[in-house]
Amino acid sequence: MTSDLRRARRAFLLVGILIPVVLTAAGLALLLNLLPLVPDPAATHWSTSGADGFAPAGVYVWMQLGLGLGIPVALSLTVLATTRDSWGITARFLGAIATWFSAFFAIAMAGSLWIQRGLTDAADAPSIVPVLGIALAIALLLGTGAWFLQPAVRVLPSISDGGASVRPISLRQGERVAWVGTATIARGGLIVLVFTLSLLVSITIVLLALGRGEWWITALVTVLVGFAMASSTAFRVRISAAGVHIRSLLGWPGVRLPLDRITDVQTVHIAPLAEFGGWGWRFGLDGRRGAVLRAGEALQVSTDGGRVYVATVDGAEDAVAVLRALLAREAGADAMTEAARDEQSGPNAEE
Repeated sequence: MTSDLRRARRAFLLVGILIPVVLTAAGLALLLNLLPLVPDPAATHWSTSGADGFAPAGVYVWMQLGLGLGIPVALSLTVLATTRDSWGITARFLGAIATWFSAFFAIAMAGSLWIQRGLTDAADAPSIVPVLGIALAIALLLGTGAWFLQPAVRVLPSISDGGASVRPISLRQGERVAWVGTATIARGGLIVLVFTLSLLVSITIVLLALGRGEWWITALVTVLVGFAMASSTAFRVRISAAGVHIRSLLGWPGVRLPLDRITDVQTVHIAPLAEFGGWGWRFGLDGRRGAVLRAGEALQVSTDGGRVYVATVDGAEDAVAVLRALLAREAGADAMTEAARDEQSGPNAEE
């Protein structure tokens, strides 16, 4: 492990675990002091017309532990476990998110009880909007501070020379060639996706059982998330004279890159969580996008529009050899066309 990676991981431990623990402890201390001062049951949900959801006041303690501590720590541990030999801007961002998340819930939970102190009926609780506004502002300030507490480190293990030594395959005149590969999601990514979907299903069932009108919203979110997950667990990559086609096995999402748009192709090492924040069809903070389904070797294609696409497929160097051969033949054809055009338009061209 390099010194830069050790430094980044130490800073991440601070903002992703230690600070959330401290914020949660402070929030819990305030909650325990407020519990005797608020009605029981207490208001736990607000709409535009005021408080409309109620539960035992002690539920705030469990909400603080589960949301304000459990989620940030689980996120941080996942990042640390999946980035043992790599680091990037997305890992740094997720560390800042952990602090933001914990700060928001520590303030929001305590503020929700603070505005109910002295009331005999929780239905008389004032609007929650000011509390949420304060929580968002302070959390944003602390999250920004957590970002700058971490070093700007990018560490990726080198598994190749970027494909610089990969020579294009030999193609005869008129010979057709294609390369096809399938990228499937890694087990760790699949576990995270299944857990997330299971959590959404459980929340929907609980809301429905409690007779809460919002159940249909979480049900809709669950369906949309389920479709997004299903469409992002396996991709087909095809390289041919038509260009590069990266497409989900469900047909969407995907992208087509004609040969005349491709400016560079190479192999790279991908760390899904550190660079892209997860698995599936991802958009990295560095501008790259594509099918990111596991850690390791990937095909990377740059286009004339400045966009860069990646696909984590086995045999990426073979894909590079085929694509470079096709690009070389395309460039040769273009050069011959240009030469013929110049000859026709030259001084000796027939009138």
